[in-house]
Amino acid sequence: MFILCSHLEMNWNKEQQLLDLESGERLEATCKICRHTFSVDIDELLEREEMQHLYLDQLEKRTVCSARGCGGPVILAQLHQNEVEGFAGGLA
Repeated sequence: MFILCSHLEMNWNKEQQLLDLESGERLEATCKICRHTFSVDIDELLEREEMQHLYLDQLEKRTVCSARGCGGPVILAQLHQNEVEGFAGGLA
């Protein structure tokens, strides 16, 4: 028998702190309400001492949409600069 415990569930944003990310790296924020997408500069956040030890899930809760008049909650995603993924299929 398996018991699922939601409080034990871990994912990338609960395991990583801002300090774990490389200099120059950016996060992509997408608003849950209006779908506006913008980037979050890690270096700018690390300049603020109170932000340095935040886990990424905590940062996600503090970040709001930058679209004028929205201010909705966002979802954060890591951007991978050297990795290009695209559609590999097609019609022959």
